[in-house]
Amino acid sequence: MILKPETPSLSYKATLKIKLLSPMLGSIRTKGCRRFNIKETDGKSNWEIKNDQWMWAITEAMDSMGLLKKSSADFIRLPFTIPAPKVNYYVRQWHDKTGKVCEEKFECFSAGTVISFDVFVTGTLEEEGNPLTEHLVPPTRTELRKIFSRIGYHIGLSPWGSKFNFGRFQLLAH
Repeated sequence: MILKPETPSLSYKATLKIKLLSPMLGSIRTKGCRRFNIKETDGKSNWEIKNDQWMWAITEAMDSMGLLKKSSADFIRLPFTIPAPKVNYYVRQWHDKTGKVCEEKFECFSAGTVISFDVFVTGTLEEEGNPLTEHLVPPTRTELRKIFSRIGYHIGLSPWGSKFNFGRFQLLAH
């Protein structure tokens, strides 16, 4: 009997730690304030992230790095919730078309806040055998860090307002 050497697993879990460079704003409109989707479970506050927005940011970062030719954002699995840091408030001001000053209040995670969360990278895609995806490989740990660094400096992860430079962050060393 000949034993084949085991192929190393391509799946892995990575803990990412980010430090906000600008406020991250809530997006759920309520009377008087836009809020985060924070739930209390067993006495702990957990922030339910917007998976579609985060996956868009991952795809954009991977595309800008040329990684989508060999990989896919679908390898990267985000958590449903992240331990919520302290919630503060931010008042955004702007001028409307008539020049009137407008204000809107937001829950926010302030600049300087450190947030840690785990992501899981799968070794294969669920549609195994699909000729369109069979050549794709998961991003390496180094590529994963580069993806999140690019998101932090160029895209941001604020559920509302990343295009206005909210939710920008620095990926801290592990």
